[in-house]
Amino acid sequence: MERIVEVLLSGAVGALLVWVLQFFTERRRRRYERRLYILRSLIANSANIVSVDFVSAFNMILIEYNSKSVVRKWHGKFMEHVTQRPASDEEEAKIRNKKFESILIKLIEEIAKSIHIRIEQLDLADKIYWPRGFADVAEKQQKLTDLLIDNHGYWNNLLEQAVNQDRQILLETKKIPETANKRKKDANE
Repeated sequence: MERIVEVLLSGAVGALLVWVLQFFTERRRRRYERRLYILRSLIANSANIVSVDFVSAFNMILIEYNSKSVVRKWHGKFMEHVTQRPASDEEEAKIRNKKFESILIKLIEEIAKSIHIRIEQLDLADKIYWPRGFADVAEKQQKLTDLLIDNHGYWNNLLEQAVNQDRQILLETKKIPETANKRKKDANE
């Protein structure tokens, strides 16, 4: 009878140990996958930090890494950098862009280290593929945004008049010659 109890008890203890081991292994695997997702998203979108994927992965750092980690330190430096006042001249902008790039590279490198992936900083700086077409689309979107912001009052008045008079608005677009565009820009400055 004692032997049966010993066998049952050892079986129960063994099953419990297997369950605990599986629980912690699965938990560790999920943490690795979350951190790998963050790493992949940051690398894939490092040239477009305003993309939804980059921003969501960047914000996941707050959840995934504790406040004393090296990754959170670089996360904080990134936040300090992007919340600075705008650069006053082109030279300052170049210096800031270079510093920003090094902060982002260091952040990505530290995330990779946290999941035991070795990435060289030079690989990140020189070998990330970002097609010119992506940059062209981003530039066009920025120009459109700037145009809407610059002409905010005009659009507001036009829409207000249309609503008040219950009329439809017919919009016509045409390309402004570069010289006229430059004169307008100079006048605004």
